[in-house]
Amino acid sequence: MKKTAIVIALLSSVAASGVANAANSQATMKLEGSIIPATCNIKVNGSTSSTLSLGKITAAQLEQNGGTTLLPNKNVSLNITCPSPTFVGFQVMDLGEKAGQVELSGVKDTGLFSLGTTKSGAIVGGYFIDFESGKIDAKKVTNFISSASLDGKWSKFTGKLDAMKKSIYSWSTESAMSYPSIGFSHEVGLTIHPYINPLSASDAADKIELSGEATYDLVYL
Repeated sequence: MKKTAIVIALLSSVAASGVANAANSQATMKLEGSIIPATCNIKVNGSTSSTLSLGKITAAQLEQNGGTTLLPNKNVSLNITCPSPTFVGFQVMDLGEKAGQVELSGVKDTGLFSLGTTKSGAIVGGYFIDFESGKIDAKKVTNFISSASLDGKWSKFTGKLDAMKKSIYSWSTESAMSYPSIGFSHEVGLTIHPYINPLSASDAADKIELSGEATYDLVYL
């Protein structure tokens, strides 16, 4: 009897609904959702925030007669790990003081990052970054490539990384291929080339803090 009562109640409900909405001859159902790329992690020297020490530089170590002082290079490891094979790249943005206005030997370049300013407001120095090596899932990278947008047009890249987030950088393990390679683990070796600009006598007499900051932004391709 219990089973019969349940069936009757259900039929009664449907019938009542049909009467109440007799004016509706059509109902609409929509399906919505999204497919998102695998979430990857990007780290510099094994962390989401890494500080490189340039040490303490005395005035006696600076180049004399208006020369640029080249500081020891620094090596950085950029790692991108993904839960499934993914095409990835990155962009770089200089966050230092007077970013985009940095000079080397009197010449401005979009590939120069800021190391801060003196008390007088002069840019104390800068640095530039280039690729050293790379691996995708332990396979050696043979080509570093760049693109001005995500339009699929890539070209072989050599030189300094752009400091104003205008280029996307990626890499390939195929020597004859100028398109990104897919993988779980992407490891890129970068070399940082810091330098100090010629300083005025008044600036050189003060303690100057070298302070540079840049972000590496992960890009899904």
